[in-house]
Formats: sequence, structure tokens, C-alpha cells
Amino acid sequence: MQVNTITIEDIYQGILDGKRNRFPRNTWNLDENNEMAKRVTWYLVTNILNWNEEEIKQNWNN
Repeated sequence: MQVNTITIEDIYQGILDGKRNRFPRNTWNLDENNEMAKRVTWYLVTNILNWNEEEIKQNWNN
């Protein structure tokens, strides 16, 4: 039996695409050490904004 898992990045992309309205209930309650928040932030910066390392340094504090 195969279990389909959805990643936090997939959920976030679904929100951006308008397929979801928000993250599922209690999503962030399960986020120990802010690992999922870090992953979502990294996904935003690298996949959505397409910032490279230099752009991250320039734009992060603006």
C-alpha cells in the first residue's frame, strides 16, 4: 500500500495557485523548531522569487 504525502511546499504552492485558501488547521502547531516555516520561506525565496544568494543578501533586509 502506498501512502501519498503532501509536503508543506506543495500546500504553500496550492495556496499561491488559489487551490487552497489557507494552510490546514494546526499546521504550525506541529512545526517543531520552525522547520516547516524555514522550508516555506526557502521555497518562497528560491522558487517563487527566484533569488540567488547575492539577491537574498541584498533584498532580505529591504
